[in-house]
Amino acid sequence: MGKVKRILASQKLIPEKPIFCGIELCETVHIHLGSEVRLELDIEQFKVFAETLYKALQKWRSIGKPTAKPNIFKVLAGAYFPSEPVYNNRFEIEEQTVPSIHIHRRGISYRFSTSDFLIYANIVMEAKKNLTT
Repeated sequence: MGKVKRILASQKLIPEKPIFCGIELCETVHIHLGSEVRLELDIEQFKVFAETLYKALQKWRSIGKPTAKPNIFKVLAGAYFPSEPVYNNRFEIEEQTVPSIHIHRRGISYRFSTSDFLIYANIVMEAKKNLTT
């Protein structure tokens, strides 16, 4: 959880449905958090991640299943990965054959429709301008 100093740029998007959550075994373990975000972990990292999620679920249940609230921060579980991210030095933007854009940064991939990517690019340029002013 971070503490926001200021919002450099903001844009409302049309909500996307359905929202997918899933885990796939490919060249790495792909953990999809919605249809737009994918984490890529090796097997050892996946085991740590899965065990940490399970411990967090157990802790959340043991403390009465509290709801999330603004400005409340409680660590439910944590662990360090045994190795660096699979793609520790990767930062690239790809145009896919199915019309979409993928941004890869280390072990995280973001998927955008082409129109949402153009909004993203514009908002990043606006944020850059506001950061320097």
